[in-house]
Amino acid sequence: MTAYRRQDSAATPCILILKVLPTDADQWLTTTESGLFLGGGCYWEYLRGELSENKQSVRIRISRAQELHPESLLMLMTSAREYAIGGEWIC
Repeated sequence: MTAYRRQDSAATPCILILKVLPTDADQWLTTTESGLFLGGGCYWEYLRGELSENKQSVRIRISRAQELHPESLLMLMTSAREYAIGGEWIC
């Protein structure tokens, strides 16, 4: 039997979050009196489909349109809640 993600509504959604750091390590982390800033972008991908048998590495592609920001994080959390209730991923 082949295993699939999202096979049934009892499955836990699997969301990968990728943090991309700037080439210049001095830009990775900046602190000021008003806050802490992590340089670079952050992207998300909802993993779906057949599970990989490869234990070493798996290549995936994440669209730059799937940038993680407050609005997309809220959408992901809403999707996870709807999935838990009705078994349907909405994003």
